Amino acid sequence: MALHYQHVRERVIKQRGNKCEKCGYKGYVEHHHIVPIKDGGSNNNANILLLCEKCHAETHGCKKRNYIDEYRKSWSG
Repeated sequence: MALHYQHVRERVIKQRGNKCEKCGYKGYVEHHHIVPIKDGGSNNNANILLLCEKCHAETHGCKKRNYIDEYRKSWSG
């Protein structure tokens, strides 16, 4: 059974702390899969980075959080 995204995030925060691993921002962070699940990646800690919203968006090539809308479009098939 796949882990719910919140459980993955909480597990990694507990291990590494609640800060962005790119810029060091301390506060709300999101988990980012280095190798996306859709491309064969996993929820293992080694495949997860904790990123603030800004760094997460930049990692996906976006200056704003519009990448979420892009992903939702791709999910609908």
